[in-house]
Amino acid sequence: MTIHIVLLLGQIIPPLLLPNPSHERVREFVYLCQRMASAYLRVKVRSGRLDPNTFGISLDDLALDCVAELFERSSDGRFTELSNYYGPLQIPSSSHADWLGATRRLVFSKVNEGLFRLYKENDRSLSNTIRNLKNSLRFSRTLFPVVKNNETWIQLAEQEPSTESAPLLPSELIEAQMLSESGHRRSLRGLLDIFAAILREQDGYQKQYPLVGLALIVRSVNVRTSAVPEEANEEDMPFTCDEVKRFVASSLRRTKDTLHPSYVEKGKLDQRTFDLYFECVSDILNAEYVSDDGIDLTYYETLRKRIAKLSESQYRKQHRVYLEYLAKLTRRNFLNLMRRELNP
Repeated sequence: MTIHIVLLLGQIIPPLLLPNPSHERVREFVYLCQRMASAYLRVKVRSGRLDPNTFGISLDDLALDCVAELFERSSDGRFTELSNYYGPLQIPSSSHADWLGATRRLVFSKVNEGLFRLYKENDRSLSNTIRNLKNSLRFSRTLFPVVKNNETWIQLAEQEPSTESAPLLPSELIEAQMLSESGHRRSLRGLLDIFAAILREQDGYQKQYPLVGLALIVRSVNVRTSAVPEEANEEDMPFTCDEVKRFVASSLRRTKDTLHPSYVEKGKLDQRTFDLYFECVSDILNAEYVSDDGIDLTYYETLRKRIAKLSESQYRKQHRVYLEYLAKLTRRNFLNLMRRELNP
């Protein structure tokens, strides 16, 4: 059945990009994606990169969990992720190899994303590696952390065309490249330089990566090179914790003073709500850059501590645009201030 489906991918996938595709086509494609994901997970188990008992579910169930997001529908019955991914590719229906290759890249990407999410939820020891990565990223001239949907991603600092509809780089590729250039013990900054070069020099995948995913790769590289996972050293951390706190406070004041006329004085927000948002931004940035416990605060949870019985629906409708925009500007001011201090 799988071979039959593979040979028909050019006929199966295009209808899936339209609203409300047939149940038969959906069932066939879900089956193929699960089989691909299961095979990829078994490769990870055989290579020692995945303990099959880590998450307490079978590999087949884990595979289905990883690819499930591909089949979330929009309000008009369209599979949004599939449309965003396959739509721009323009593969001829008769090109079986191209359809198969594109599908394999998409499925493998979703498997890695799913594993990153599960590791973050279940592996508390990973927080040390995440903390050290954040410390080094603060002072990187080539990489830049951004928060999307309450997840931290790492992007190239230079402007790049959007590649968000492309699949993630395979973790094995990144790890292999790091290992090939890590014959001796490298600093975390050195590994980040290798990672930046990998992002920059490839075109078939996203030019960004989840922070949790990179932390897993760095930890694996450290183990495979018999390196002790290192704390950020003095070279990687030129600022003390108190100095970083002052940078956060300064960035908050600057952003607040700049936006007060256009938000409060023009009546977009009342003073109390404006102040409340910046209290949340302060908590979020201090959690992200000062406490460094590996756990980022979400915008919704942070605001809910200050507004009793705030629902997610209310947050999205009334607060999300304002709070997340203020946080984005403040974070940008903070990082620019840090870079100016490093490069006066």
